[in-house]
Amino acid sequence: MDREQESTWLLAALRGHFGAAVADLRVRPFAVAGMSVLSKVYSASGTEVASGRRVALVCKLLEDEPTRSSFQLAMHFDNEVFFFGELLPFLLESSGGGGDDDGDVSGLFPRYRFAHRDDLQFLVAMDDLTPLGYATPTKPLDRAHAAMALEALARFHALSYVAKRTRPGEFRALMSRLQYPRKTSYMRAMLETLNDNCVRRAVGLYREARPEGSARYSRHLRALVDDSSELYGELYEGREPLAALCHGDLTRDNLLFRHDGEGLPAAVRLIDFQLLSYSSPAVDVFLVLFAATDAAAREAHWDSLLDGYHAALIAAVSRSAGCCSQESLLRDLGREVFMAEFKKYCHQAFYVNNFFEPVRRLEPEKRGVLMKALVEDGTCLSKLKPLFADLNNSYSDEYKLHVVTMLERVLKFKAS
Repeated sequence: MDREQESTWLLAALRGHFGAAVADLRVRPFAVAGMSVLSKVYSASGTEVASGRRVALVCKLLEDEPTRSSFQLAMHFDNEVFFFGELLPFLLESSGGGGDDDGDVSGLFPRYRFAHRDDLQFLVAMDDLTPLGYATPTKPLDRAHAAMALEALARFHALSYVAKRTRPGEFRALMSRLQYPRKTSYMRAMLETLNDNCVRRAVGLYREARPEGSARYSRHLRALVDDSSELYGELYEGREPLAALCHGDLTRDNLLFRHDGEGLPAAVRLIDFQLLSYSSPAVDVFLVLFAATDAAAREAHWDSLLDGYHAALIAAVSRSAGCCSQESLLRDLGREVFMAEFKKYCHQAFYVNNFFEPVRRLEPEKRGVLMKALVEDGTCLSKLKPLFADLNNSYSDEYKLHVVTMLERVLKFKAS
């Protein structure tokens, strides 16, 4: 469908849901860039007839073919609907949490309105938080923003740790219904191809720029190249006791912040729950640190940011009455347990960021060619190699230093 057809379809879906309860419905492409890479995002507005209050919505539609099929976008849609419709209410009930009336649920998520699908399109609609002052960050997160994002993430992960202790049978049944686009044969082959290119490129840059570090961390550098595919698979196996429901895509685009009068972060919301998985919490923690956080803040506050995440998680689990004893908390969710997990898997988010950040920097025409090739030829490495050459050549000296600095942080952490 073209833009006009999509707008007509969306208006019909909204009128079908609200009926006569909301008047003067209007839709337009969402004004804020970066809301979703694989979705078409619209804003919708109207007026509640009974109260006269304005209704402001964010409406996500799926991309067209062949992107829709190649990236398994129907699975993404189903995951988000499942999360807001069933998983989140269950998790909040299990933890004793609830909702409020300011457009948020449990202080972490936008309010979900409804979903609709037919033979033409898929729609997920939720409250638009921009009228409440929320916006995606325009630059990498400083310490205050990163700390707030990780504390919110800890509260989100804590919902899983509480539920699987208080209602384990129901929790396992719900986790078994998640769909994993990354586990399809096409996506696994494509992601392993991307990882292979990005890992070797990053290690090569590091060895060139840091010969002394290369000697010091030689064992870890070899392991990064040799074990990346195996470790990627382990991330999503749901190994206990640390497995949790993970967001899977916590870049800056999926964090909304509201600020106080002095410009300091006052609240954060997590959005876009399409890549959910029951997996290692490292999936989310290190995406925040490597794909969202400023390099200087990450380096200067690495330990305190990880400690803040863990402290917030333990506090959130402890607040749930009758969840578990302090002894079991320390045994299963202690700091040493988390740090061992994090050291093993911290590099994975670095790989992901090492691909997508240069993609953003490509000229629009080259970026379009690359994404088209990923859709059509993602399992064929030979066809992708010329495109990866363009990608690698797009690395400026500044970005090369950025890659080296990120990798050195990974190596320091693994060796500590």
